[in-house]
Amino acid sequence: MEPDLAERITESLPWLDAAADRMQEAFEPVVGQSAPRALRDALYGVWLGHPLHPAVIPVPVGCWTATAVFDLIGEERAADLTLNLGLAGAVVSAVTGAAQWQDYASQKDIKRIGALHAILNTGATVLYAGSAIARRNGSRTAGMALSTLGLGVNLASAWLGGELAYEMGAGVDHTAFQSAPEEWTDVAAEADLMEGQPVRVEVGDMPVMLVRGGGGITAIGATCSHMGGPLDEGEIAEGCVTCPWHGSVFRLEDGGVVHGPATSPQPRFEVRTLGGRVSVKPYHPEPLSLPDPAAVAEAAGRVISTGDQGAGQASG
Repeated sequence: MEPDLAERITESLPWLDAAADRMQEAFEPVVGQSAPRALRDALYGVWLGHPLHPAVIPVPVGCWTATAVFDLIGEERAADLTLNLGLAGAVVSAVTGAAQWQDYASQKDIKRIGALHAILNTGATVLYAGSAIARRNGSRTAGMALSTLGLGVNLASAWLGGELAYEMGAGVDHTAFQSAPEEWTDVAAEADLMEGQPVRVEVGDMPVMLVRGGGGITAIGATCSHMGGPLDEGEIAEGCVTCPWHGSVFRLEDGGVVHGPATSPQPRFEVRTLGGRVSVKPYHPEPLSLPDPAAVAEAAGRVISTGDQGAGQASG
């Protein structure tokens, strides 16, 4: 496949590989495999259920775009406020982006484009910091020039971020496009399942991992949602499986994420045994029980009516 524009740009920058290596080495103590697990999980977005980085990047981009608008209409205080909010958001975006990028060292194109993305974002942040200083010192024209240049750099970097996510799949759930038949599917002989030993089977076009343990059999997707690692080759311990590639930990019972870098849970399957054969089918949780809109409206009406009566009595 012919490389796209982003790949051709990075290929024209021979110094980028060395820069990416230095960045990865610098990030290792904070977001690498040796960093504190709780910090990494927080930065990955395990608690959120999907990567944290794309959830926070609208803050600097949105705030700095607002700065440009406020500058155009002469709203100086609003422009300065949104500029500074964008700087705060840029710090959070940088750290969460580094956490998401750190594990892609084995994928050269993602590593290089991610490094250029980070360099451009750093440049944009420096320009905006310079703009903030110039504005504070009374040089609004210089400040506006710096922030305008910073917005251009930031938007170019955002384009590279889109390439990483939508063209290269960085941060996406690697099980999202796999599917399994909705009916029960015979997959294995019960006698072939040894205690604590994962077995990989195919259900439709989805690899599934079976594990016997604790008096039962569990089944979850065998492709790690983080970067597609083979979970059936991972360590089984304490009711969990650890991905052999980047150390994501999932519960065998329901596929839930215990530790990142994965943020999406594994597909979960129901299991049954009949006549010594094991069958599975996709698990679908019960729909959420939401309040009836009519009942909510009726209750709100009663509250309002009671409040109006109380106000009338007080005024009387």
